[in-house]
Amino acid sequence: FTELLDSVLHYLLPSWNYSAGSFKDLEAIRQLLPLSKHRTVLIEKVIRESQSGSPAHMPKLFINRRSAAEHRADPKQDPDAKHSIVTQLYEGLKQEKCGVKLDYRWSARYDQWWECKFVSEGIIDQGGGFRDSLADMAEELCPSSVDAPIPVPFFIRSPNQLHDTSNVNRDAYMPNSSCKQFSKFEWIGMLMGACLRSNREHLVLSLPSFVWRQLVGEKVTWSRDFVTVDSAQVKLLESLESSDKDSFNMKFGGVLTYTAVLSDNTLVNLVPGGADKFVDYEDRTEYIRLVRNCRMCEGKMQIEAMRRVFLKFFPRQYSTFLPGRNWRGELCGDPDLTVESLKKC
Repeated sequence: FTELLDSVLHYLLPSWNYSAGSFKDLEAIRQLLPLSKHRTVLIEKVIRESQSGSPAHMPKLFINRRSAAEHRADPKQDPDAKHSIVTQLYEGLKQEKCGVKLDYRWSARYDQWWECKFVSEGIIDQGGGFRDSLADMAEELCPSSVDAPIPVPFFIRSPNQLHDTSNVNRDAYMPNSSCKQFSKFEWIGMLMGACLRSNREHLVLSLPSFVWRQLVGEKVTWSRDFVTVDSAQVKLLESLESSDKDSFNMKFGGVLTYTAVLSDNTLVNLVPGGADKFVDYEDRTEYIRLVRNCRMCEGKMQIEAMRRVFLKFFPRQYSTFLPGRNWRGELCGDPDLTVESLKKC
């Protein structure tokens, strides 16, 4: 099958002309494209053809990790997160600050994008400091510890993190719908794209497939994808849909209203005055539809901001070669890496 796929693949990739309909053809066979032996060659080709020259000089950033650590310990003392690693990097890499415009489309051989001088640490950055700054940034965006406060406002813990279940997506974060700093979301998307192009650097963001699929233009569904965000909500609606009238009235009668609780615990009305309207058994299907539509739009503007820049590094057509579930591995590293596999290296 793989040989047959590769034998016709070049007919589907004439010149990435939308009007030719080739992109729709690719969408139809998207899940099969990772099987292609030509996939890596084609991705390398588009990266090579779209790369730019190295910047005139390497930006030098002065990062104060001590003040960032103090901020992480008590984010309320610095509501604007001015002392966070994320903000220090964002401000330091602005063209007016570093003196050079960075487009992150460099050759893979250009493997250090900026030089970090950590205040009061005496570290000479030969690449390690640069990578440390990426790791520190990722840890601020999506803390690995469930007990750690989130020092910057861009992502929030998904409901799956808060539910005491065996759900495998309990480490996932969602873009914060309340955060309107879209320029910074675009910058995050730019660094994500840069890491993917480099194939060396990683920005370990623990995002659910619900987010990854949207970033690369895949369609998302309630039962397959939103379960990676809030499995309890998915199961609740399944229970509502399949319940008989007596069971519904016993569990939800006079209790369930036309409201929904979002990932950030915001209570929203699904209809005008929804908090004062109870859901009847006969109307449960409409209630389910309203909840799904509401929850599936969570983080939509923030995801779109990241996606706008993210896809500039990989044309949307080429993103079909890696389904959403594979992009996480490319960007964050192999989540299933074992001691045995390391011993084989």
